[in-house]
Amino acid sequence: MRKCCRATRAGIDGRARSGTSLTSWEEAARNAVETAGSSLRDLRVAEISRLDMRVDGGKVVEFRARVSLSFKNEVSGMH
Repeated sequence: MRKCCRATRAGIDGRARSGTSLTSWEEAARNAVETAGSSLRDLRVAEISRLDMRVDGGKVVEFRARVSLSFKNEVSGMH
C-alpha cells in the first residue's frame, strides 16, 4: 500500500510592480517594494526595470518606478 505525504518544493519566482512618488524615483521604487512585501513572502531581490515621470504643464508631477521582484515560492503537493 502506498503512503501519502505532503511535499514542499521551493523555488524562486518573479513579479513586476510599479510604485509612484511625488518626490523621487528612489521613493517610488521603495513604495513598489514595500507594497509588494505586504502580499509576497520572502522577497529576495528588487531590480528597477524602468523609470519615468508624469509631466503636467511642463512640470514633473509624479515619479514612477517599475520594479521586478524575486521571491521564494513554496509549492505544496501530494505524493
